[in-house]
Amino acid sequence: MKLALPHPKIIRPFALQMNLERIDKSTFRSTAGAFPWGVGLCDGEIRPQAYGGQTYAQAVWAAAQTVEAGFLVHSVTGFWTGPGWADTPFVYTVRTIRDGKGYCTRAVDVTQEGRETCYTCTCSFKQPEESLLEFQERVDIKEKYEVILQGKGPRDLPSTTEFEDLSAFLGGSKAVVTPSFPGLQISLIPMHIYNDDRPPLDRRHVFFYSAVGALPSADSEPNLHACAHLYASDRESLFVVARHLMLTENWKSLKSLSQTVMFHMGAEALSMCDERGKDNWFCQEGWTDRVSDGRCLYHTRIWDENGRHVATTIQDGLMKLTFDSEDELKKVKDVIHGKAKL
Repeated sequence: MKLALPHPKIIRPFALQMNLERIDKSTFRSTAGAFPWGVGLCDGEIRPQAYGGQTYAQAVWAAAQTVEAGFLVHSVTGFWTGPGWADTPFVYTVRTIRDGKGYCTRAVDVTQEGRETCYTCTCSFKQPEESLLEFQERVDIKEKYEVILQGKGPRDLPSTTEFEDLSAFLGGSKAVVTPSFPGLQISLIPMHIYNDDRPPLDRRHVFFYSAVGALPSADSEPNLHACAHLYASDRESLFVVARHLMLTENWKSLKSLSQTVMFHMGAEALSMCDERGKDNWFCQEGWTDRVSDGRCLYHTRIWDENGRHVATTIQDGLMKLTFDSEDELKKVKDVIHGKAKL
């Protein structure tokens, strides 16, 4: 069974991108093709590989179908264990780990075409509760990035559904490229203006995002709104590490291994639209601070338009590098450690 890939000119709504067919009480199947971020070899055939955020978000949406009303996801840790194919349905098998009064836990295994597991995760859901204490770092995104934004917010910036680094990542392969990234609209920011004169540890990647298409209210389907954030969380990730460390010409393999997302607030703060149905925009701010052992680390914080820190993400990625010479490697090391300039 093959699924249609996202249309190159028609932006697929987020709710449709997450849609599931229920097979039995704990098994679900995706009905929309995933965004193809690259190509891979499967049984001797070149196939489009799926964007990792598809399974990351949709596994939680499948798990959400098995919890009682009122439970909202607050923490997800997932592992990509093999390639997923963008044109093939994902099958989500949900296991109940525990059901409690305030918290419940699910595990989800994801397969395709009867093959071995390509993704697995554990996700925890909780009931809302009153918080007697609120504490966070205060960050004004417009002020922090004034040199780029110049007082503008996401509604004042050009929006796109294109994947910023896709063409470079595919190395010119056009067979599976689609300019339409389903489910999200993005306001990208020219971060080089902010980053060029800063050392790698101080560089940041910032983009604004909102969901495409109508969603049921966050009161009725809060987990679908949370899944929009999970879907966005893998949007740039490891590409940012390569850019910040000036390795865009030196990596030969970049792959997500695992990711954890923690939501710090409830349904109202995660809602992708306000009470009038107007889009809510969110800001993802990312950076890297570790590369070692053939892997790299990527952190982000997600902010709402009122400066509330609504979520934190951390991703462990495979990073394989290649250099033409020892001199080139030494130059890169000297630059990223502040011993030399480009």
